[in-house]
Amino acid sequence: MLQTIATVVVVIVTPLLLLIWWKTPSYTADEPAPVPYTIPVLGNALGFTTYHRKFMDESSASRNGQPFSILVAGRKHYVFNNLADIVTIHKTKTLDIKNFIKMIMSNLFGMSEKEAIKFVSIKPVIHELNTKYLLTAKNNVVEASRYFTLLDEVFNVLDKDIKDSATKSVTKDGFVFVVDTQGIASVQAYFGQSLLDLNPKMLTDLTVFAGEGFWPLLSGAPAPGLLFPRPFTARERAVRNIEHWIKMVEKDESLTSPFIAARMNVLKDQGMEETVIARELFSMLFGSNANSIPTAYLALLRFLYSPSLVEDIRQELQDAGYGSLSPAEYVSLFPLGLPLLRSAFWEAIRMGSVSNTIREVLEPTELVSGDRTFKLKKGGIVTCPPCLVHMNPSLHPEPHVFKPRRFLPKELGGDGENHTKTLKPFGGGNSYCPGRVFAEKQVMGFLAEICWRYEITILDKDRFVIPDNADFHYAVKCPRALFELRLRD
Repeated sequence: MLQTIATVVVVIVTPLLLLIWWKTPSYTADEPAPVPYTIPVLGNALGFTTYHRKFMDESSASRNGQPFSILVAGRKHYVFNNLADIVTIHKTKTLDIKNFIKMIMSNLFGMSEKEAIKFVSIKPVIHELNTKYLLTAKNNVVEASRYFTLLDEVFNVLDKDIKDSATKSVTKDGFVFVVDTQGIASVQAYFGQSLLDLNPKMLTDLTVFAGEGFWPLLSGAPAPGLLFPRPFTARERAVRNIEHWIKMVEKDESLTSPFIAARMNVLKDQGMEETVIARELFSMLFGSNANSIPTAYLALLRFLYSPSLVEDIRQELQDAGYGSLSPAEYVSLFPLGLPLLRSAFWEAIRMGSVSNTIREVLEPTELVSGDRTFKLKKGGIVTCPPCLVHMNPSLHPEPHVFKPRRFLPKELGGDGENHTKTLKPFGGGNSYCPGRVFAEKQVMGFLAEICWRYEITILDKDRFVIPDNADFHYAVKCPRALFELRLRD
């Protein structure tokens, strides 16, 4: 009996120990120093995914701001946080993002491996399309004007609800409020009302998917439908709705924006099936909201807790003639015509951004950082978290203080910092976010409307927490602010 038990233990434990040995790499003196961890193979994964901002801050501090290594599910991640290093990483040919994109499209959005590989192969075509519709001034103005008009319509409905209420006020969960206003107008601007008519809970599904499923699904765990049923079901329901919607748009392209119609046609011309196109469009829906919604929520909270800022922004809007313009004409003001609002927006971005630039090491690579040359091993992952750059006191004095005039020119009474040189929330290189120009107008437009239209009182100041970062899954789980909204006199 004892011999049988011993045999079973050996059969089970030996492969496990071999797996731990194989998946727990050693480090050389030429690699960035590793951050300690307690669980083999898993390494620093829990800290990296659960409280990303705090984990990165503490890890960087433990290495005195120097590059460091972390272990995430058996893979080395080399973390660099110097602006010059980030620029170099974007230009280094032996560091590439293609396999990471394939993993995202497969694990997170549900494409098969073959479909994800095909998608990666046509990225240059999609990049050309994104540039045409999102980055050229003429087409970007069209998308932004549509968004401002639709945002106005969403707020007009809210205005009526306030006027019709007995208390002349409405109470809203702060995060849900952003989803139901900025989120709805953004989906309408890109996809059209027809998608929301088909599935009125599309943004609810997106919230469940982004809030509960991002890291679990991205991990590539087997049987995700069994392990993570809520986000998996939300994703699959949304994809099925989009697939049905695609058939509607094929018969009438006026149901959606020229950008999405062109995107569908390009994907079809590249041999993508409708199911795959639906998954790609869901990734587009995710990309246009998953960062902007928590960013807008955090920015609004910062605004409400900054004495006189809202009044100063209202004055800036009035001086710029905001009240005399139609919503479609707001685009003439954003972003350059509202420098204080723009500075406050970028300060909120600085304090909240948790995006990462990620590259896979395709071949052994030497990277010079300061007075050291680091040797990066093939198969490792290079990670550049902008939150470390954004909280660097040598770049941004008093980095933990929200200073709405930080990026306002000195001649206008600001601190004169330049966000274009020291902020990296949208990545860079061949992964530079194509929606960055729209995103600035998207969130600034939302904040302008809030300041212009409403008086907002936070009813539960003792309970809610201002999240320290704009990671969707983190922000949605923090105790949320309860807003009381009234129309301004």
